[in-house]
Parts: sequence; C-alpha cells; structure tokens
Amino acid sequence: MRRAGRWLFAIPAALLLTVALVLYTPLGTGLLLGVARLSMPGDMTWEWVSGVPAGPLVVHGLRLDDGRRRIGIDRLRLDWQPRELPAGGFRLHSLQVSGVRVHERAPSPRTSVVVPQPPRLPVAIVLRSVILEDLVWTRAGEGAGFRLERAALEARLVHGRLEIALLEAMLPEARLRLAGEISQGNRL
Repeated sequence: MRRAGRWLFAIPAALLLTVALVLYTPLGTGLLLGVARLSMPGDMTWEWVSGVPAGPLVVHGLRLDDGRRRIGIDRLRLDWQPRELPAGGFRLHSLQVSGVRVHERAPSPRTSVVVPQPPRLPVAIVLRSVILEDLVWTRAGEGAGFRLERAALEARLVHGRLEIALLEAMLPEARLRLAGEISQGNRL
C-alpha cells in the first residue's frame, strides 16, 4: 500500500515538474521552438530568442517558408500567464508583432470574405493588447501589394461570444476603429 501511495504522489509531481521546466526555463523555449519547427510545413528559422514560453518571450528574425508563401517577422513578443489555465482562463497580456513581410509566390484564388463563428472553448480568452505593426503583403506578379501600418485588438472570448473592446487598423490612406460583439447564432 505504501508503494502505491508513493506512485500516486510521484506521477503528479513529475508531471508538474515537466510542465514547469517547459514553461519557465530556456530549455523549454528551445524544446517548444523545436517542436514548432518540426510541425511546420516547410522551413522555420529565427535569428535569436530571449525569454521563456510562460512569458515574456521575444523572437527576432522569425522566417517561415512553406513553398507557396514566405513570411518574415522582424520581432514577435508574447507575454501571458499560464497559471490561469487550470481555472479555465487564458489571458494574453501582450502580443506585439512588427516588421511582417508576407510574399505569396503563386497567387491564391480570390474568395469572398467569410466571418467565422467564434469557437466554443472550455476556457475564457482575454486579449489585453494585440498589436501588429508594419505589415506588407505581396503576391507574385501583382505589384506593390497591401500595406498595414498598425492594427490593435483588445477582446474577450467567453462561451462562444466574442466581445471586441477595440479593433483598430491604420492603413496608409485610412483609419478604421470598431467595437462590438459577435455571438454564436447571430447573423451578420
């Protein structure tokens, strides 16, 4: 009986230690980036990384190439707190992406814009500050392409209901600012 008690304690302790090593150490950063590299279709490289997966994590010179498109990100910064996950929450304090270059080698077929319904997830997601700066999207044979100077998002997704506190986009010619909500079952 005593051995069974040890195993009942040792297994959860080992799992907790493994999760802590992955989320809170540079070893975990390397491990997760390696898994991401292996799971990506095509090539994934980066110049250098600082921080840990639990945040803040900064990736410089991220490059993705799947054969159809090439994506370059000068700087990606992620800050979140995993300690809220067991309670059913995911709070992204900050996601900043700057210097994004997307080049499609083969033009994609043009499609109509479809607004997807928010998924029903077992966790509440809070996005406090998502910022995208300096995005340039080009397609082979189509000239200058699309440019977005800055986009910002603050939102919550709870029980299939998306609440947008702020959605702001700045283009070279215009500025757009929205707020509202999307609930599952609503017609847009």
